[in-house]
Amino acid sequence: MNLYEFLANYSIIGLSIATALGLSFYYFISNLTHDILLPLLSIILGIKDLRKKSIKVLGNTIFIGRFVSVTFSYILSLIIILLLIHYLLGDIMDKIYKIEKKHDTDLLEREDKENHILGQILNELRNR
Repeated sequence: MNLYEFLANYSIIGLSIATALGLSFYYFISNLTHDILLPLLSIILGIKDLRKKSIKVLGNTIFIGRFVSVTFSYILSLIIILLLIHYLLGDIMDKIYKIEKKHDTDLLEREDKENHILGQILNELRNR
């Protein structure tokens, strides 16, 4: 087995592409949150720099700004992923669902026919 066959058989090429796309998506969302959304939120809330906002509790520092930043990134990522799945893959998923539903219906019809034929065979055997 050569290198290309190994990579193709174990889907390493697809995994590599997915990893690169995932990292690119992460950096895009992270920069969008840190460089655009948080400064806008800081202006709206009247806070000088939201990312550096922290509070002291019993001598320990809690970094509220970091938490807000990560939360914004996470929520924005979820929204974008859900929208992409809904709008880009929605039609494909509907087609797959319809095909599976038709396949299930065909299987049920086939099972009904087989059961009917088996019933007829059973009746013939009982009559002999």
